Amino acid sequence: MLGEYINFYLKQKILPWRQDLKDLEAHFQRRKSLYRHLGILPNFVRGRSVLELGPGSGHNSIFTASLEPSCLVLVEPHPEAILDIKNLFANFPNGGMKFEIVPSTLEEYESDQRFDFVFCEALLCGLPTPNKFLKKVADLVDVGGILVVTSMDDVSLFPDSLRRLFAQLLIDPDLSEEENLNWLTEVFEPQLSRLNGMTRSAKAWVLDNMINPTWDKHTLMEIIQTLSEEFVVFGTSPHFLVDWRWYKHLYGKNRQVNQRFVEQYWQNVHNFFDYRCVSPVRSRAENERLYQYCDSCRRLIRTFETDQRQLVLSEILELINKIYEEFVSFSAETAEAIREAHSLLANSKIDSKKLSTSPSFGALFGRGLQYISLERKSGEC
Repeated sequence: MLGEYINFYLKQKILPWRQDLKDLEAHFQRRKSLYRHLGILPNFVRGRSVLELGPGSGHNSIFTASLEPSCLVLVEPHPEAILDIKNLFANFPNGGMKFEIVPSTLEEYESDQRFDFVFCEALLCGLPTPNKFLKKVADLVDVGGILVVTSMDDVSLFPDSLRRLFAQLLIDPDLSEEENLNWLTEVFEPQLSRLNGMTRSAKAWVLDNMINPTWDKHTLMEIIQTLSEEFVVFGTSPHFLVDWRWYKHLYGKNRQVNQRFVEQYWQNVHNFFDYRCVSPVRSRAENERLYQYCDSCRRLIRTFETDQRQLVLSEILELINKIYEEFVSFSAETAEAIREAHSLLANSKIDSKKLSTSPSFGALFGRGLQYISLERKSGEC
């Protein structure tokens, strides 16, 4: 299940999950903000059991450990990541925090314990069978416990889908993998420097998003469809859930928490496209149309990676125009970025300097990963 995903990272000299933790206080504040979006106050974790799957270098685990859970189990298969975790915990200012590292893939991991909190971040989107994986993860959550997972959909991915297309057009088959990685880093680093809150190196980001063959989506809708019988939505980040219903009406079948989540997702999915902008809700029909355009475009971009025919590129350009038309009426800033990307792609040869310094498209990034927390049901929800 994890073979290609793990093997890709095992062969790389750069571990793309490494982050700059020089400002540890800022990192902890970001994690606290995330937890609040997800409905998890830091004190809720104290004295509880926590499982983290695929923690990478442990930069998020160190925050979890600081909340003083009764036990913290980290399941990580990558040997270099395990070394990173050990070094990070050993050098943490308030050392001595208890944790256990299990050097294992999820397929190999076995435990009779069920945990109060299970975190699985930035993992599902790279797997060939994410829903099967998700069900196994969910089985590790205790009744009344919280599962936190991440997703990416075709709308939030769209700006980086375009960058991946640009990367395919810029890669030189006569250069080595390392030389192409350095070349793409040079092109995209000026754009990444404009992304507020960026904590990864540009080279690691390019490796993970432009070159990684397992790069793909796994959506919030898929998560709900897979888990809705046993789990109910608890929170999201970005936090787009609003419920004006009177709490006294919210009992039994009237609660419909997951159904309300689905409704609000489709009303707001256009806001995943550009992290700089928040626009009023749209109809489900409008956003389903936008989603379909983005989905079709991403599929064609993946096709283009192995079949670089001009016909495929022409179809992509047509879809970009349709997506531009969706935004032009309510988000001029986003529409201009899309128009600029279309103009760059329409040229017979990509101008790498213009791409690198593009004033509008260079600042366009989607909301990337969406986080969702779900409570394991103890009764009818």
